Amino acid sequence: MENRMASTEEEKGPELIRIEQLEKLPPDFVPTRGADNQLIIKAGKILRTARTDDRHILRAPWKEACLDIRVSKESLPRALRIMGNLIGFLEMERLTVTLDPAKSESTVVTAFGEQIQFGLIEKVRRFELPAAPPRSTQQGRTLTFADKPIDYLPTGELSVQVWSYCREPHRKVWRDGKRGQVESLLPQCVAGFMRIGLALRRHTEEIRREELEHQRRLDEFNELKQQIEAEEARVKQLEAAVNNWKRARLIREYVRAVETSATKCGEKTDSSSETGRWIQWATQQADRVDPIATTTPSILDKKPELARLHKLLNPWYA
Repeated sequence: MENRMASTEEEKGPELIRIEQLEKLPPDFVPTRGADNQLIIKAGKILRTARTDDRHILRAPWKEACLDIRVSKESLPRALRIMGNLIGFLEMERLTVTLDPAKSESTVVTAFGEQIQFGLIEKVRRFELPAAPPRSTQQGRTLTFADKPIDYLPTGELSVQVWSYCREPHRKVWRDGKRGQVESLLPQCVAGFMRIGLALRRHTEEIRREELEHQRRLDEFNELKQQIEAEEARVKQLEAAVNNWKRARLIREYVRAVETSATKCGEKTDSSSETGRWIQWATQQADRVDPIATTTPSILDKKPELARLHKLLNPWYA
């Protein structure tokens, strides 16, 4: 039985074993406090003087890089303690918390090489205000939802929420409840971050494997395509050579026929005669077409030079 349990732990790996250990920690376990963390100190300075939105929740100025702590003024001291302890817990597990100003949810914890966005949120309830006074005395009052005056009330109920997408069904919210407050859920919260980090890493590795497989198939496709195109080019060259060889043979047969006909008619066919010179020229053309015979220079070889001179004489046609 002991051997079986040991082998199971080896199969899980050190990350999962550590996660399960965190999940079993008692609710009153508190790591080294993170109140002296620079991110907490900076967030406290910013949020203590920050304005609240229409839901009475503190909002840091958009130019200020601040931890995602979205709570009311009354809940801010507790929220800073929770976030400080959470950061201290994360750092104890060698998970770093940073701010990414490029993201709307800028608080990021890096777990197993994966970035996880999270924040601390206070629940807010919406309620209708009493009936609006007569129009003449309605100044300063705004009709909002369905022409009914409403307001919001922060409840003091806090929750740690993960905002990063994870396709595996892992827990992403730890909130105040009947069984306890968020402070007692920090070990489970950190373990949850780590589970999500592992899931994101698996997803990243799966995508990388799929990309490598896609690239392998693409390389195989391109290599096969190049081989086929090269073979097709060789076949076309062969067919062209055969056709030219046939043309050269037909030209030579025609030249011999002309020469035979001229001889029968008593015409001269030596190089001094017009027929002889034509026979010599036609034989050279056959040699030029024949892929096997040795070619001789021809005025046709200067066609590229003609194109160059035409371009110089007529630049507007270039």
